[in-house]
Amino acid sequence: MELLKENSRVALAAEFQIGSKNENIGKQLQTTVNNPEALQKFYKQSIQKGGNALLTNTKFALPNLLQQVGLEEKFTQINEKAAQIARQVAEDNAFVIGNIGSAALEIKPFGDFDFEDAVQLYNQQIKLLIKTGIDGILLNGFSEIQNLRAAAIAVRQSNTDLPLMVKADFHDKKMKTGPDPETLSTILNSLDVDAIGANQAGILRKLEKFTNQPLVAGIDEQVSGKDIKRIERRRLGLLVYSGNRSENLAAVAQLSQKKISIGEIELPFAITSYNQTRQAGPGLPFFKIGERINPTGRDDLAKELKAGKLDQIILDAEKQIKAGAEALDVNLGAAMVDETALMEKAIPKIQAKFDIPLVIDSSQPEAIEAGLKNYAGKALVNSVDGDEKKQERILPLVKKYGAAVIGLTIKGGKPGSVEERTQIARQIVDKCQTYGIPRQDIIIDTVAMSAATSSKIAMQSFETVRAVKKELGLPTMMGISNSSFGLPNRNWVHNTFLIQAMAFGLDGGIINVEDSDLDRLIHVASIFSDRDPHCMNYIKYTRSLEK
Repeated sequence: MELLKENSRVALAAEFQIGSKNENIGKQLQTTVNNPEALQKFYKQSIQKGGNALLTNTKFALPNLLQQVGLEEKFTQINEKAAQIARQVAEDNAFVIGNIGSAALEIKPFGDFDFEDAVQLYNQQIKLLIKTGIDGILLNGFSEIQNLRAAAIAVRQSNTDLPLMVKADFHDKKMKTGPDPETLSTILNSLDVDAIGANQAGILRKLEKFTNQPLVAGIDEQVSGKDIKRIERRRLGLLVYSGNRSENLAAVAQLSQKKISIGEIELPFAITSYNQTRQAGPGLPFFKIGERINPTGRDDLAKELKAGKLDQIILDAEKQIKAGAEALDVNLGAAMVDETALMEKAIPKIQAKFDIPLVIDSSQPEAIEAGLKNYAGKALVNSVDGDEKKQERILPLVKKYGAAVIGLTIKGGKPGSVEERTQIARQIVDKCQTYGIPRQDIIIDTVAMSAATSSKIAMQSFETVRAVKKELGLPTMMGISNSSFGLPNRNWVHNTFLIQAMAFGLDGGIINVEDSDLDRLIHVASIFSDRDPHCMNYIKYTRSLEK
């Protein structure tokens, strides 16, 4: 038997429960040590009713939760014993799945708990359960995105190939700290989660639209026939039945007779905040990334950053969001500043105030990691280029934290020909894939250079857009303001540059979103570049100007 194998039977596991209050959590965990016969009886009944997987009684057996009920000294005993009991009953008739719940930590940016400390806390339980010989891991009942990210990263840091499954808790169509189904799927797809699910039948239908992974369906003992029919239509991988009424398990068992299948959705390039998803690609609206949070040429911001202040960054973020930015580039690379320390402070501060995807822009791997580990969602890293040593320092961070990455088609500081730039893009894609970064997490920057240096250089950027899209099928972007560097009336130059680039298929850019002229041009150009079917976005935009 192999858990989650395509065309095999859907797994069905019943979850032993006494309750969710602290006093009941203590009783449930003590059952493992003081009354193992109760667990054995429950597991045997589950298998008799059609179950083919057993969840270890360890959902609340994390160090901090055990401490709350006075059982911290029994951490190892409870986890090992729970897995042992499940394995004894399962024998060769059922899978044993390590059951890990949320530690309910208030992790940055939603609190003060350090993300890396959270990863280490989850890692303690994960390593212990892996040593017992479990067949898979379920992150069960998570409602906070940072706890879920920390636990998922901890699993993959444990160097295990065990199937990793997630059952998130949704309330009013969202998790407690933000994600809707699209955002959750987008985040988890890039963290190598093998099955994604939720506690509501209606949410499963939405999750299925944004992932190719099998689904985890949480089913309680009050499940209705209508919900069973809704769940039956889904692409299932694991059914989790919660409750002690094993007689109802037989009614659910019919769902587990389905065969596991993998989806065939062509996933788009996408990044997220903790609550919003933004996509880029052919036929989609032009992806507008605000450029303003960057000390280059801004003495006022550089001075603030040297003083360790972030007030101007918050003001810049607010203005750009009001102007229509769909993501914000965050570059803190001023001279004589500790960029790593600033990034560690700035990312949570921005996210605590604004729900918008961020682009972590730095040439320093330490600063990039400081931003990524404190980011709630799926960030975009700016960037890697054709320098393989740089790729080897940055791409492992992109993979570890489930981010997306910009591939800059330049090597040695000088842009090459269209063919050379395309070859660099191809090499970046190949390198990403050696680290397990999927194609849908890559966007290619075809490099905008100042028109003052050569009249031909802009056309090379445009032609590279066309070549990358044709040969690699990847979305493209550029830092648009670079095209006008050193020239008078710069906005005339880079605004025209952008519109011409869109005609060649450019999907997004780092731009001055506060330039109302540029915003108008983008809306008009989107009509003629197949990004605004029936001119609906343009009509909406013009009506907004009349208010």
